[in-house]
Amino acid sequence: MKNGFSMIELIFVIVVLGILSAVAIPKLAAVKAESEQADLNKTTQSPNDNGVSTNADFPNTIYTAPTE
Repeated sequence: MKNGFSMIELIFVIVVLGILSAVAIPKLAAVKAESEQADLNKTTQSPNDNGVSTNADFPNTIYTAPTE
């Protein structure tokens, strides 16, 4: 019985990991770029897009309680 892995098996595993990383790294870079763009789009929206009211939604005068 032999113990451990042969050189061919180790080289094969290294090649497979290299191929997987060659495919995954560009995909992760693209996902990162998309998330950064989405963050920029979110921070550059106008205040009305985020549900913030404008001055037109409020009366021009301050309510005062009637005095007796």
